[in-house]
Amino acid sequence: MKPASCIRSTPLRPDLVWDARGAELLLELFEERCAFLLDLTREVSNLTSQAWWTPGHFTALTAGVGLDGKKLPMCGNVAARRLGWKVEVPVGVYVPDRFRWGVKPRLIALWRARRDESSLLTAMLPLIDAAGEYDASTVRATPAGQWATNEELLRLSRAVMKFRGEHDRVPAHLTDAFNAPVIRSPVFPLSCTDKQLVTMTVLEDALLLRLKLPIVARPRVPKDWVWHTARLPIPEARRELGAWSLPDIRMQNGKLLFSAAQTSRGDEWYSADRVVWSPSALVVAAVVEKRDDVLLSSGQATGFDDAGRISKALRLQQEEQLTRRKWKRIENLLTGQKDDFLAGRYQRLGVQLDHLSRKRSKLNLDLAWHAANHLVDVATSTGASMVIFENLQDFDSTGRGAFQNNRNAQSVRGQVYSCTEQLAARQGIEVVQVPPRGASAWCAGCDAVLDRPEGYHSAACPACGLSGGRDVMAAVNIGKRGLLGKNIVSRPKGRPKRIRTVLHESVTLSDEVVMPMNHVRPMSPTRTDALPERRLRVPKGGLTREMRAEWRAKDAERKAKQQAKSSPARLSPWGMVERTRLRVDSSHMRPEASSEPRLDGI
Repeated sequence: MKPASCIRSTPLRPDLVWDARGAELLLELFEERCAFLLDLTREVSNLTSQAWWTPGHFTALTAGVGLDGKKLPMCGNVAARRLGWKVEVPVGVYVPDRFRWGVKPRLIALWRARRDESSLLTAMLPLIDAAGEYDASTVRATPAGQWATNEELLRLSRAVMKFRGEHDRVPAHLTDAFNAPVIRSPVFPLSCTDKQLVTMTVLEDALLLRLKLPIVARPRVPKDWVWHTARLPIPEARRELGAWSLPDIRMQNGKLLFSAAQTSRGDEWYSADRVVWSPSALVVAAVVEKRDDVLLSSGQATGFDDAGRISKALRLQQEEQLTRRKWKRIENLLTGQKDDFLAGRYQRLGVQLDHLSRKRSKLNLDLAWHAANHLVDVATSTGASMVIFENLQDFDSTGRGAFQNNRNAQSVRGQVYSCTEQLAARQGIEVVQVPPRGASAWCAGCDAVLDRPEGYHSAACPACGLSGGRDVMAAVNIGKRGLLGKNIVSRPKGRPKRIRTVLHESVTLSDEVVMPMNHVRPMSPTRTDALPERRLRVPKGGLTREMRAEWRAKDAERKAKQQAKSSPARLSPWGMVERTRLRVDSSHMRPEASSEPRLDGI
């Protein structure tokens, strides 16, 4: 089996810097010269982007063959050189040849992404009518639009309508409908260069980086590029975890940052007929197992104790949204007039917004790692070989208002996936995404369309009687998809592993598949239609014997009702999913319901 590789990025900042003669250099001066390098990267990238933004460059890249007749490699620098594409440099500015190597990879990656968009636009043009409407299913039936998301289709249709209104014709190519991409946050990848521009020595507790930087903003001659040596201390938790690669240089929040990639080898992926499903909503998981060609599941889902992080994240989000509205309102008031009081308040609100944004980012990352540790712990304790996620890249949240759309966009699904992938690789567990369509709408037993007898959060099959919580039903469905499609996993380099096909087999509920007791924690319901009972006050004279007996009887009756009631899985106000268990209930079955399974595929 292929060994599981774990790649993590570590932010590093220099603590000591020396010049070419070995004299110690001020950190402020070193950061200034790194800023010169990044400013040159931005200027050269934007000039080159405008020069490459032609239909001919897209045609040459789509062909996949260079001028020498060889297939284009994945390396962006080599691919651009074989295509004969040159980097544009401002007049009178000197840059080393290795600097040009660092500019090409990001632009080639942008052009490869827009190449697919160009093919999609060509396929969409005949299907867009005069009103800008189109049939998404017809577009996805074409080879170019097979994996197109709703957001991509909507963006292209709007660009076509805008170009048609301005020029009274249809755009002939993607370069007509859009302007050339602009690099606003430059990143210089030192890993794309060689020893003529940078070298690195790995010490026990630090990285010793020797690189050539410009000493002026606009270097004119080769002497304006001078060697510098910087010491980057390594955090104690990241030492001896794997091999280090040359870092990338960037500016983050006005500070210099070196992002170094570290690759470590974990255990080999092992093949087992047991998977753990986890939705990207934080976090509920269920186990699906295959024994003797039969899919089994306990119908249980795990609880996740976030220690109040989700509620705090939502509170900070609402506070940031309210602050941003005030900031925008004052910005509109300051348009065309001068007011010192409003200007000062506008500046203070901007600082507060920046503080809230950083605080939310740290909290989201902490929440993601906490959820990832929980999932990997469940997978290792149950002996699962895969952790299955929903592929929610096509999540369309439009039409729900600015507030709700922003709330959907502020989730940490991607962070949870990447953190789980890193932690699972150390244990030899593979993390895979599967299509989510119909996961909570189709029965896990017979694949029939489900009913909602107790509301949105309930699920009941009218054909086989399988019923329970909507999210637990989705858990079993997606775990089943990952288990059945484990032999057709697509593993593109640098991208999430995915299963693109939905396969179906009947799932049987079995008590033999048991979740660990420390992970199966029942949670109290957060929604109820009944009002709480009125609390009785203790009289001043104390409780009598009759009152004690009456209260004990009421308490026993309340506990009996609570145990007898089987509530479906529901989402709490903080995004938590309450645990429930699937069951077979014949009261939901309809005599006329068909028991034939669905044959739909995605």
